[in-house]
Amino acid sequence: MTNYQKFQPKGDQTIQSDQYAFPYHFIPTPGVNPRLARFWTFSASYVAALELVTDYIENANAASQPIRSISYIDIGCGDGALLHYLSKDINHKHIQLTGVDYDEHALAWARMFTPAAEWICADLSDITGRKFDIASAIEVLEHIDPAILPSFLDGVAGVMEDKGKLIVTVPSIGKTVAEKHFQHFSFQSLRDALEPNFDIEVIYGFEMSGWWLRLLTRLLWNSHWRIDAPRINRYLVDLHKKRHNSDENAGRLFCIASKRGSVTQ
Repeated sequence: MTNYQKFQPKGDQTIQSDQYAFPYHFIPTPGVNPRLARFWTFSASYVAALELVTDYIENANAASQPIRSISYIDIGCGDGALLHYLSKDINHKHIQLTGVDYDEHALAWARMFTPAAEWICADLSDITGRKFDIASAIEVLEHIDPAILPSFLDGVAGVMEDKGKLIVTVPSIGKTVAEKHFQHFSFQSLRDALEPNFDIEVIYGFEMSGWWLRLLTRLLWNSHWRIDAPRINRYLVDLHKKRHNSDENAGRLFCIASKRGSVTQ
């Protein structure tokens, strides 16, 4: 008769548990020509947007003395990457992070990666009795049917404190409208969408475009090789963060707006 003994893991298993903060076993792709890393062509632009948001919040915090607690809601938060980044990169002891999205599958990842934030699976109109100091809609408005965009933005204003700040990024008219988008925005069309509820404080283009950048990107990342060099990556992110005064020469638009008066939900 076999004498089975309870399995006793060796060593400090918190090390392994901490490593599972990201499902790293899913990174490689087996096959005849295996891939050992995952790649996203939008990465540099995405990191640029994350840093623009973080820079704004850090500056706002620094200007508020003494530092006060801030409530922040990310609308259309998806898998929660923005709030995850904010929780790591800012003094999150003074900021209460909330994400809302209707996609429970995406929120499952958000809860896994950033358990310290609050995650709500609901329509924005279902959030009642709460007001937030800062709201963000990062690459969200282009997914909203233009016919209901005004009421959606009424709802955004409805969950914000008076004079609360709204951070928005959208793709610009300099890009071909993607199949999953209803529209892309110019400076004017973004103003027209926001101004019934918000005062525009700043709006500019970012995400560098041009043939030489496309060539550089192709040399770094193609079907034969992918070069992931931190200093080159830093250069690309900084290029994408540069401000543009033309909505046609930038891939994305960044806007800070302040809520006007009282808006009932």
